[in-house]
Amino acid sequence: MNKMIPVTAVCLCSAFCLLYLLVSGKVSGDDYVFFIFLLLLLPLSLKGFLDYRRLSSKEKNYPIFVRDLTLNIKTGMEPVKAIVMLEDNDYGALGDDVKLLASNLKLGVPMGEALEVMAHNTKSRKIKRTISVISGAVKTGGKIEEVFTILSAYLLNDREMKSEINSKLFIYQLTFFIIYLIFIAMNYFLLSNILPMMGKSGFPVDEDFYGMLMFRSTMLLGVFMGMVAGKLTKGSIAGGVPNIFLLVIIGWGLNRAVM
Repeated sequence: MNKMIPVTAVCLCSAFCLLYLLVSGKVSGDDYVFFIFLLLLLPLSLKGFLDYRRLSSKEKNYPIFVRDLTLNIKTGMEPVKAIVMLEDNDYGALGDDVKLLASNLKLGVPMGEALEVMAHNTKSRKIKRTISVISGAVKTGGKIEEVFTILSAYLLNDREMKSEINSKLFIYQLTFFIIYLIFIAMNYFLLSNILPMMGKSGFPVDEDFYGMLMFRSTMLLGVFMGMVAGKLTKGSIAGGVPNIFLLVIIGWGLNRAVM
């Protein structure tokens, strides 16, 4: 939640800057291309990001579901009853899959088939692999309690490690934003100092051309840096969609406000 405060502040500032420039008429052909690009990219990017968030929620809550299932089995419950007892628990986006699993089991669907349906619906390779372990343990019988205990401990440990890694990778995400701002500052310095000095020295310099070139390079850099930041910190380009929009809006706002 604390991370969203500066992001929201920057977005609001960029929105006011955009409104001012539109009202004042200080827009060019590149600006219209930029707006059209955002409008075309927004629906697809938003869907990809929401799907990523939903998948992340499922993978984050899945270890909790396995832990609760393990605790129920340790009390002596049969696997089917242990799952049905969990259908009303809050597991975020995974809750719908747990309810569907419990409903199928109530209707008499074999547990192996019900688990396969759940694995398919989650669309997560990680969950599919562990569900295959659960399905195999239930089918073969034996010491089911030990299998669930080991699997639960592994998933919870993996969850904690990923959470710790993500918190450390936030520094790298912040570094991308700093580099992007430095790039914009260098462009501003070139346009406001170096190029005018070259013009006064007798060198033919087309400042409008270089200004347009730097604006376009700033937009492209924002897109690709956002993609790289998402892949690095979230493991998915779709996870970097907020970074892409934030970077290009910052770049556009600063370019049009100070250059």
